[in-house]
Amino acid sequence: MIQELHKHSGLKILSKNAQEEDIRRFLEEVSRYTEQGDKNNADAVLQVSVLANQEIYKAIRRDLGMCEALKELMKDEMDKEIEIRTEKIVQEAEKKVQEAEKKVQEAEKRVQETEKTKKNTMQSNLTNLMENTGWTREKAMQMLGISPAE
Repeated sequence: MIQELHKHSGLKILSKNAQEEDIRRFLEEVSRYTEQGDKNNADAVLQVSVLANQEIYKAIRRDLGMCEALKELMKDEMDKEIEIRTEKIVQEAEKKVQEAEKKVQEAEKRVQETEKTKKNTMQSNLTNLMENTGWTREKAMQMLGISPAE
């Protein structure tokens, strides 16, 4: 008779008022499952049960043996979730790297434009000085403080 009562622990844990003993019994039972289909079915039952009985599961999580049974049962789902989250993080990081590279290119372009403007301004000033004073290029460069190498 007792064995008959324990037989339906999967159904018992679906209610909002599940008993901790029934949940523990179910976890012990499903921890021995080896077939993926059985694990998937047990996982579906657990998802509903956890939502309905969160406080009991918090207490069970503190029990390392039960926690390990839950981890083993949900290992595939946890691994998949970790993989999905990792891929999302990698994609976000790659996007940020691309954005940063684009900003660096834009900054380099602005620096080049600034240097070009600076050079054009210096050449224009040099030409104006030469035209207005009659100085040679070398004299005008000396007066503007421009080294011959520039």
